[in-house]
Amino acid sequence: MASADLDLAILSFVADNPSSTVTAAAKTLFEPDDVDELRKRDTMLRHRYKNLCYKDLLSSKKSGNRTLYSINKSRVIFCNGVQSIEMGGKKFFGTGVADDYCLVLLLGNTVEVHSLDALDKRW
Repeated sequence: MASADLDLAILSFVADNPSSTVTAAAKTLFEPDDVDELRKRDTMLRHRYKNLCYKDLLSSKKSGNRTLYSINKSRVIFCNGVQSIEMGGKKFFGTGVADDYCLVLLLGNTVEVHSLDALDKRW
């Protein structure tokens, strides 16, 4: 199953804001109007963050009463354009992303290539 746009937005946010919190992401990604909306978005994002940690795309560490998140750089790669990637003797081709800024996710036996340019247009 391909990663959802929101997961890609989270990964992009955490890459731009190392050691950030879920609440910081909720404020930036959703720009909530009030505290109740912030709580709802924060709660929803916590489930997505937990899943991204489970997939080993994010790592977390406790700092006092806060949990700080960072990108697992061995599994999440940001790059300009992807024509092909060779891994484990197999060659994977990026379709339509040769000129885009891309996010490459290494998910066990699967490689996902996502255009962040396309994400910006949808998000």
